[in-house]
Amino acid sequence: MKKFLVLLSAVALFIGCNKDDNPVDDGAKEGGLFEVLTSAIIYNLGEMDKANQIDLKYYQGTGGKIKQINMYHQYFTTNEAGDPTSSDVKLFKSVDISDKTEPGYISTEISFLDLAKSTTLDGVALDTIDTDLKSGFYWEISYKAIMDDGREVTIGNKKTIFVNAKFAGNYDIVDKKYYRIGVLRDDLNSLWDASVNVSALNATTYIISGKIGPFDGAGSVIFSIEDDGSSVLPLKYYKTYPGYGALLINAQPMAICPDDAANLSSVGCNSDQNILTKEEGGDITIVMTFGYVTPGSGPREFYQKLVKQ
Repeated sequence: MKKFLVLLSAVALFIGCNKDDNPVDDGAKEGGLFEVLTSAIIYNLGEMDKANQIDLKYYQGTGGKIKQINMYHQYFTTNEAGDPTSSDVKLFKSVDISDKTEPGYISTEISFLDLAKSTTLDGVALDTIDTDLKSGFYWEISYKAIMDDGREVTIGNKKTIFVNAKFAGNYDIVDKKYYRIGVLRDDLNSLWDASVNVSALNATTYIISGKIGPFDGAGSVIFSIEDDGSSVLPLKYYKTYPGYGALLINAQPMAICPDDAANLSSVGCNSDQNILTKEEGGDITIVMTFGYVTPGSGPREFYQKLVKQ
């Protein structure tokens, strides 16, 4: 699994790039501007025929007119030795927009079976029963615009990852604490949301972004969880991440456990914190402590206990 994480870390780079889809980039010189609005599809095992929606935005008339958008797919997994391996990149489907003269939006659908039926690995057709595949498998969906003059145009590195990430989803915030320079600020409790979305960057790496604790637009917290079947799994936090650079909260570098325990003394870095627990009934709980340090002032510390909805 550790070898597989190396491969997945590279995948997070293109997802991180998707968070700022500026339609006016280098591709504008060649025309065929489009945006990939769906950067990740989280697939649940057993939903092999479920249709998942991919949304795209296109811009006509800037340097040329798009005739169609081609979607390509590539499968990633590990071999029997545990080393990363992948299929060839193949055309998956084409979306015709030759009749569109103004900028607009289009949607298309994709399922596990759609992808599996059209994937071969080392010349062998992929198994279409998801539980027979090695855990951690995923596809990359990439895109090219075909112009009415025949040109193929790729705009940036905009892709969609189709991945099984079991701990992604919405979580209720059932307990919370925020300390400013060692002082508990219960007066800010009303500013916390009742729930938070934990999104997947890949099969084992997750992100909470935007609102952190009581602060809107504060930054991003990225962490990984490797599921080895245990009922208690540790969180591994990142201070930097491909595609995101240095991770900041309120414009300051993150303080994480165990690296910065001295600056997290109010919330602590105890053994019952910064873990995910799986109960026999299926309940999933995440306990997190992290923070940041304001220069010339002191630490800001967060504690939150999350229960998956």
